[in-house]
Amino acid sequence: LDVNSANELGETPLHCCVRRGELSQVLSLLAHEAEVNAKDKHGNTALHFAVKVFMFFYPPLNNLNEIVIIKIQGLPEFAQDEAIDAVHAWLESNNESLVNVLSLDGGGIKGLVTLQILIHIQKRLESPIIDYFTWIAGTSTGAILALYFAKGETLESCRRLYLMLKDEVFAGTRPYPESKLESLLKKHFGDRTTFSHYTRVLITATSVTINPPKLELFRNYRLPLSDSENQKQGYKDPDDILVWKCARYSCAAPTYFSLLDGFADGGIIANNPTILSSLNLYSDLKKKRLRLGCVLSLGTGKKPQEIVDVSKFDFRIPNGAFHGYNMVCGALKFMNILKEQLTSSDGECVRRARNFSHASQVPFFRFSPPLAQNVELDDDREETAVLKNVITSETDKRSTVQVRHL
Repeated sequence: LDVNSANELGETPLHCCVRRGELSQVLSLLAHEAEVNAKDKHGNTALHFAVKVFMFFYPPLNNLNEIVIIKIQGLPEFAQDEAIDAVHAWLESNNESLVNVLSLDGGGIKGLVTLQILIHIQKRLESPIIDYFTWIAGTSTGAILALYFAKGETLESCRRLYLMLKDEVFAGTRPYPESKLESLLKKHFGDRTTFSHYTRVLITATSVTINPPKLELFRNYRLPLSDSENQKQGYKDPDDILVWKCARYSCAAPTYFSLLDGFADGGIIANNPTILSSLNLYSDLKKKRLRLGCVLSLGTGKKPQEIVDVSKFDFRIPNGAFHGYNMVCGALKFMNILKEQLTSSDGECVRRARNFSHASQVPFFRFSPPLAQNVELDDDREETAVLKNVITSETDKRSTVQVRHL
């Protein structure tokens, strides 16, 4: 079979298939070494026909850049640059200040990682890092950090609080006595201080009095609406919210601490808190122009990926003791996977937050360094101890420098 034979017009099968737009036939002919440069009686090759078909059905060649740009715009890096440019353009045409958001993940003892990130960033700034943010959101131990920052405390004092939390509260075996945690929270936040004394803060918790559980957001403000409308929107009176209780609600991690007033760890639903939708609602109802400058989301470290043996996920009725043992082990492993997914602060929830921010032309920055090994909420093994020693040594160096200057 001669794939290059021509008809009375000098057209080869390749000419005809290209002109009819039969892509599969074109590929088949090319695979059989059809001549691309064969010319018909008018001197046209199959490639000429292909260009004409493309020009008829598709945009002109000088618009191909638009197609490429559309593909590039789907990349997070491009969207980030676009968001940053939009913020700069807004600053040039407006005199109003921007609203920056700091979001702090939960993670128990791994909150030391969050503090280290903040300390590292602050070294590059002229003022305390908290001064650059209008709103602070926190979950679990991130809630304690957020409330402490909203109180006006420094990173150094917050670090001391965190080390006290580690040494005094996570002592012994779990479940830990809630009395030590509550005593520490009352000592630093006051036993009668309410949310109305704080500004720019949002804390997450999980209400487990209903099924499915409900995400509760504790804010220091109400909407300019009626009490019934505020209740529908989930806005509580800040004068009725005790700060230490709010921190306790958000830290009530199952199996670590008992529940309080039907509230559990906010990380069950929102271990990576976001307040963009809340801020937008506040802006709309206040009828005040609100421009988000950036969102800084800080994690507590990414655990290393683990290879899972799915062959153990066999939940059929066991036919023996060994099969029953494997089924129980597989069920426990599967429950751990579900727990990891439910409480995850990385992965899809970060991508959703980034996409939401970029859709609003808001730059989104996420820092959560990889961990060499998994660290539990109350972990006190060598890796955690080393992290503590690093923090302590940095504090000692800073104190030594200050003494020398004196």
